[in-house]
Amino acid sequence: MRRFAISLGLAAVLLLGGAACDKKAKSAASLTYTEDAFAAYKEAMAAYEEKDWEDARALFEEVKRLFAYSRYAKLAELRIADIDFEQGKYSEAISGYRAYVKGHRGDDNVEYAKYRVTKALFLDINDSFILPPQEERDQANTIDAYRELKAFVRRFPSSRYRVDTSYMLEVVTQRLVRHELYVARYYLRVDNFEAAVARCDYALDEYPGSGLDAEAMVLKGETLLKMQEDDAAREVFERVIADYGGPFGRVAKRFLDVMAPAKAKSTPKKTRPEKAAPKEGSPEAEERSLEEAPQPEKPARRGPAREDGAVTTPEAPARGARLTLVREGGGDGPIRYRGEVVGAEERWPIAVEVGPSEAAADGLVATASAPAMPDAERRFWEGQAAAMARAAVRRAEKEGLEAPRRIQRWRSPPKR
Repeated sequence: MRRFAISLGLAAVLLLGGAACDKKAKSAASLTYTEDAFAAYKEAMAAYEEKDWEDARALFEEVKRLFAYSRYAKLAELRIADIDFEQGKYSEAISGYRAYVKGHRGDDNVEYAKYRVTKALFLDINDSFILPPQEERDQANTIDAYRELKAFVRRFPSSRYRVDTSYMLEVVTQRLVRHELYVARYYLRVDNFEAAVARCDYALDEYPGSGLDAEAMVLKGETLLKMQEDDAAREVFERVIADYGGPFGRVAKRFLDVMAPAKAKSTPKKTRPEKAAPKEGSPEAEERSLEEAPQPEKPARRGPAREDGAVTTPEAPARGARLTLVREGGGDGPIRYRGEVVGAEERWPIAVEVGPSEAAADGLVATASAPAMPDAERRFWEGQAAAMARAAVRRAEKEGLEAPRRIQRWRSPPKR
């Protein structure tokens, strides 16, 4: 019996010893697996940092295949999307980032992946100067970027990427509003006034706070005037002046000044009953005769006399119109100016954007917009403003200075 107990004890010791050895072996294997995964990921990252995209892609694919249960497999999946992004393959990058978000919803890198989706959509909007202006093109990519950016800002209000996402959201919002206003002006030209007003209302309701609200409201007011809805137009113009002011506030005031004579109420003058004619020889008759006597003419105001004795009237020198541009904000991205063209009797708002372009000889391209200006003069002043801003920015870049905050020139449009 005692021998049986000893044998049983020895068997128990052997079993426990075997289990401990097996546990140590598994722990060592697990440690080796993690270390190998890290080493493979580190090797892939070295190729990534050297921008050796093809080798990096192949190495990250190996990490995913060989170490699928490590956290480095998830990181490798994200880096493959980054490679597509860096190569300008934005559609592939977007698909990769979205697949990562879908497969790892609770992961810490979801915020980064969703940010890169917004960035890729933003950069995928083609700004080539060879194509028509942005507002004249299909806005499908811009709408996608707008929706993703709005969703990102709502989900991550305190994100470390909020400065960049706020800038991108402002740019795409203004592009969408400019497209709506471009279509509204087309409808206005073809006398489809209801459609023009609908486009203006859509821009104001769908994209509030775009920075182009005043411009949209002035266009709406102008359309209402052509529809002979003077009361509604007056209300719109008065709101522009009260809420926004600035260049478009002055345009709205000019519209109101034009409308004022038509709206002024004419009040009949009160006529006094005619008095009976005074008797001849009376003091009243003498006073009345003096009032009715012809008065001597006042001498005309004279200017400097010429040598031949003729008199000239002094005139102000003709200097054309003043074009003034003031830079808005700062930071990265295109340089934006807003200003006005001030003539003898009128003022027109104008906006200019200067940005990089690989197609331009000096790497810069400028576009100007003066939507409130009559078509006859718009092309001239937009060209002048774009050329003026582009030259000033280019000169500042050559000298290593910041783009000038204020530019002002006098220009005279060609006689028609």
